[in-house]
Amino acid sequence: MIGKHAKVLLALGFAKGVGNKTLIEYTKSINSENYSLNYDFAVRNSRNKRIQKISQIEWKTCLNKAENEIVVAKELGISIISYLDEEYPKNLLSLLNAPAILYIKGDYRILNNKKIVAVIGTRKPSNYGVQIGNLFAETLSRDDFVIVGGLAKGCDTIAHKATINCKGRTVAILATGLDQPIYPKENSALAEEIINSGGALVSTFAFGTKLSRYNLASRDEWQSGISDGVLVIETGIKGGTRIAMRHAVEQKRPLAVIDYRQSKRKEFQNLSTFEGSLDAIKNENAILIFSKRSLIDFENLMVEKQQERVKNFRGK
Repeated sequence: MIGKHAKVLLALGFAKGVGNKTLIEYTKSINSENYSLNYDFAVRNSRNKRIQKISQIEWKTCLNKAENEIVVAKELGISIISYLDEEYPKNLLSLLNAPAILYIKGDYRILNNKKIVAVIGTRKPSNYGVQIGNLFAETLSRDDFVIVGGLAKGCDTIAHKATINCKGRTVAILATGLDQPIYPKENSALAEEIINSGGALVSTFAFGTKLSRYNLASRDEWQSGISDGVLVIETGIKGGTRIAMRHAVEQKRPLAVIDYRQSKRKEFQNLSTFEGSLDAIKNENAILIFSKRSLIDFENLMVEKQQERVKNFRGK
């Protein structure tokens, strides 16, 4: 599926000096009901000064690049959805800096599921973290939540697999273009399982975009942004999970951590992979999860906040 407005935003994104912030500002300045790829409509009538500087020659070149991107997408069975399209995830619409373009392999409709939660954590979980991750990911999935992760080693992989094993659906946010090799390589088969089980792979990056540290950090932002809340299995004081946790707070998404302090085995409190969770408890008022009751309360809070976002949303 190629969104109705995808081509114009793709083309503008290929213009020199036009970044995501400019594209989002542009979407708020045009009447999308009168959608047109005509130069006067797309460029000259824009109220954005940077876009107004695009020449007719550059616009034609950018349109050609956008058309090529769409051809590749169709060949690979990938959907492209723009911020202006009805299919765009509602959770992302509430963000000031939402990605203007999404590339999706699999069922794009899953991104607008009524209940969706990110279940993430360290790449090197403890044995206890593996057990806890499987348990809570399965429970959330059975409670009809779509599970979001980053296809990373460790906790993300545990959550994706646990969801698939209990016939649930899961979404992986990637840090490369969807035409690139899966990272990490050992999760290539898992990526296929995600798609085959009704889930989706999602990227904000154009075809040809390779892996980079910056892209990994960007991926962490959208794991929380596309979700109703974030549950952290365990994490150290640094790393991508902590980035996603900080974004969750900024994006006003409920942030929860598994509270190892409630375990009967006190040594779990001293795990290095619990330090980041403990830091979030102290400094970010993270919600404490350990019992089934606390998880249900977290689920209800996510649903409540999601309904408030929908109610308060006044359009793009």
